[in-house]
Amino acid sequence: MLNNIIKLDQNQEEVINKASEIIKSGGVSVLPFDTIYGICADACNDGAVRRIIDLKQRGPEKPIGVAVDSIDKINNITVLDEKSKLLIEEKIPGKFTFILKSKSGNGVSNLCRKGDTIGVRVPDSDLILSIIRESGLVLAQTSANIAGGGNITSIDELREQFGENFNNIDLIVDGGQLENPVPSMIIDMTGDELKRVERS
Repeated sequence: MLNNIIKLDQNQEEVINKASEIIKSGGVSVLPFDTIYGICADACNDGAVRRIIDLKQRGPEKPIGVAVDSIDKINNITVLDEKSKLLIEEKIPGKFTFILKSKSGNGVSNLCRKGDTIGVRVPDSDLILSIIRESGLVLAQTSANIAGGGNITSIDELREQFGENFNNIDLIVDGGQLENPVPSMIIDMTGDELKRVERS
């Protein structure tokens, strides 16, 4: 497959529409997040989520996080009490991933869950939020690197890490070199007290 790379500085509506269509059709996209480059697919499509896992060369025992565009969408897929809702509202959009109890029957792939929990975030990115709204989907999203590899901050780094698999990514949105790349902070909200989770 030929690489499908589109520059972020092209027509924004074109970028949003193309990314949305690829993801809705079961494809996998690499997008510049507010943190680092992320790899995304439809979180309710098992096959699409598994493609992320295969491309990253990591085991399915480590769940893929999800991204939505609002507190209401978080409420749709998780069990959210008023205290948690208020705390989350203070921090979104932003560089935070919240571990919450997953609501049963929410349609999200089991590959995005660990037991009865799910990691969810609202990115501080107009591009990502627009793609979520345009597609109408919950996005499965995780860092666009090979398991154990460093964070991806440019398309050249993506090409170097993925090698031949670079050609198997359906769409790559090139946002240039990302400045101040920091992965989201993970906060476990499933217990009696908030707990920061270190990335493994």
